[in-house]
Amino acid sequence: MTIIVKSVSSKYGGNGGTYHNDFDDIINEYGGGSDIIENIYIKSIIIQSGDTVNSLQFTYDIKITDLVSVYTQSGEKLAEISGRYGNFTTTNITVIRYLEFRTSRRTVTCGQNNAEDIQFTLPVGVIYGSSGLYLDSIGSYEISYSPLVIILSCFISILGFCFFIAMVTFLANKLVIRFGIHFFGFPRFEENFEKVEILPPSSKKEKNKEKNKDAEEEI
Repeated sequence: MTIIVKSVSSKYGGNGGTYHNDFDDIINEYGGGSDIIENIYIKSIIIQSGDTVNSLQFTYDIKITDLVSVYTQSGEKLAEISGRYGNFTTTNITVIRYLEFRTSRRTVTCGQNNAEDIQFTLPVGVIYGSSGLYLDSIGSYEISYSPLVIILSCFISILGFCFFIAMVTFLANKLVIRFGIHFFGFPRFEENFEKVEILPPSSKKEKNKEKNKDAEEEI
């Protein structure tokens, strides 16, 4: 399984700060290629903010082919990243003024949500951007699976379903032959059994007397 970059968003904000790119860092850490990486999820976010967003720290859950995950899963998935950027009056530079992270369980906000600032939305993926004293800009790489992986997954699911149906049919035939149980339109299997009458001991004596009496009369 291999990840592919579906798209790269624009980088929103100003031109200051030192450039950071988590995607490049992750790829370089695992040999400079994405062949061994199955998927990358944002696991946690640490935010420092006041009148603007000062800093962000992302932790990723990276799944590696044939290896255990580098980070443990919490079960909570990030669904959407949005925010606003504009001029910060204290420094008169363009920075990220507001960020909103919506997960499968809650929504976390930071900074000042001012209507005059420019709004943006990022695809959930791997983050890149610039920062100095503040978070100057932010963008993301949107990650998706290779189409071949999706096709193989569907094919394996279909094979599993066909195997299940075949096993059910096989067991049904066995029950029909062994016990005569009727399934799926199969004819009921019947056998001829000799009827045996079971009597209590007292009844057996009476039956024997009747047989002896009948025998004497015939003689």
